Amino acid sequence: MMKMNPTLIRKLFYFFCLLGVACLVFALAGITYATVENVEPNVLIRINGEGEVTCSGNPFGGELWYPGREEHGIIRVSSEIGARLSSLGFDISLKQYQPLYSRDTVYQSFLDHMKLTVKKGSFLVFTSTLLDKASLSSIVVNDGIFLDTSDQIRLPLGESIDLQYTLKMDEESGEELEDVTASVAFKINLEQN
Repeated sequence: MMKMNPTLIRKLFYFFCLLGVACLVFALAGITYATVENVEPNVLIRINGEGEVTCSGNPFGGELWYPGREEHGIIRVSSEIGARLSSLGFDISLKQYQPLYSRDTVYQSFLDHMKLTVKKGSFLVFTSTLLDKASLSSIVVNDGIFLDTSDQIRLPLGESIDLQYTLKMDEESGEELEDVTASVAFKINLEQN
């Protein structure tokens, strides 16, 4: 029977442990990289070098809304200048609604029954809640949400930040919201750093 050297056994043990840890690290790094790289934002807001803002995408998605429906997504704000985002808001106008109801009734119901949650972060890690199930009416009535100094979003030159959102139609919304078409513009107020 052959006897193994204890020093050799110990070295082989350490080698295989190191190999296992290395494989685990590379596997996790690959998964994380793939997750970050494959997530496309639903809304992309770009601020060019002159401070002009362009926006593409749709936070409402492409499907019809009904009571209880939710839409989750990412709003990515990228900046070619140093900027600070100090407020968020919406411009909302009704395009089509049922003639049984007045424009004001439908508009107010839409604002009251659409709830928004927004969290800020970067690289898909969201650390701070800016809005928590706020109705669009509370946002529009106050001409937007003005962020406290600690919540203001700073965009260093050439970088981007992500806002994770959840938009939900309240389960208690009524028939007045059937067949409604609305135009919703996302507003941000930027101040140059």
